[in-house]
Amino acid sequence: MANAKPRLGRMTRYETAWVNRILDSGLGQEEPFRASQAVDMLFDARRADGDGKLNNIPNQHRLNTVLKKCKRFNRTKSSSGINLWTVKEEEE
Repeated sequence: MANAKPRLGRMTRYETAWVNRILDSGLGQEEPFRASQAVDMLFDARRADGDGKLNNIPNQHRLNTVLKKCKRFNRTKSSSGINLWTVKEEEE
């Protein structure tokens, strides 16, 4: 089974921090976003904080995988095949 695909496991503390920062920023609330936009936002947030709380910022491919793991986001594909992410609306 050397060629078996890795399964999506539990979210790590870094991944949880990335998702929480994306949700706190409001990205994906009004219009869909790409993973590269979220990575740029994470870099800007790290520069603004300056306290080193946000380490190990992922690249866009890793962030796509993390957003797939997270149950708080909906994924759609653009006409060119790019993943577009939106925040799921909470049911009450």
